[in-house]
Amino acid sequence: MQKHYFLALDVPIETAKSITKWISANQDRWHFSRYVHPFDYHVTLVFLGNVDAKRLALLSESLLEPCRKIPSFSLELSEAGIFGKREHPRILWVGVKENELLYQLRNEVYNTCKAFDFSLDERPFRPHITVARKWEGQLSFSLEEKSAPYLLNEHFHVGSVTLFQTNIDQMPKYEAIKQIPLGG
Repeated sequence: MQKHYFLALDVPIETAKSITKWISANQDRWHFSRYVHPFDYHVTLVFLGNVDAKRLALLSESLLEPCRKIPSFSLELSEAGIFGKREHPRILWVGVKENELLYQLRNEVYNTCKAFDFSLDERPFRPHITVARKWEGQLSFSLEEKSAPYLLNEHFHVGSVTLFQTNIDQMPKYEAIKQIPLGG
C-alpha cells in the first residue's frame, strides 16, 4: 500500500482535549460516519501525496532554512464550520483565527514544495482542523452558533512544521516522521 505524506502543524494534546470535549457535548445530535482521532488533529499546510524516500529527504532538508525565517507563534481556535452541503456536510472542522505568521509559514512551505515540482492544491488556504467526516444523520446537520464554548480562548503554540505519513490501516493514522523547527 502506498504511503501518503503531508506537512502540517501538530495540535497539542491539551487543545485536542478541548476539541474532543466539544464534540462529546454534541455527539448525541451529530451523526458523522467517522470522527478523527484526537492524536490526528492538525492544520494541513501542504498535501504531498506519494513521495519516494530520497525526494522526501531532500524536501525536508530544503525546508529548514525557510522555516527558520518564521518565528514560533501562537494560534487561537475560532469558529467551527463545514465543507460540503449545509444539510449533509463532508467535513466538520474547527478553524483558527487569522494569523499573519501562519500565512507566511504556509507560503514558505508551499513555495519550497512548488520548487520541487509537487502537484499542490491551488485553492485558497483555509486553515482548519478536521474533526469529523461524512454526515450520516437522518435529519439535516445543524451547527449552532453557541455550540462551541469549549473552544473559546483556546490557544496553542506552534514551534515547528511536522512531516506526517498516513498509515490508513492504523489508528491514529498519522505518524510524525520529522519535525522542522521554526526560528524560535
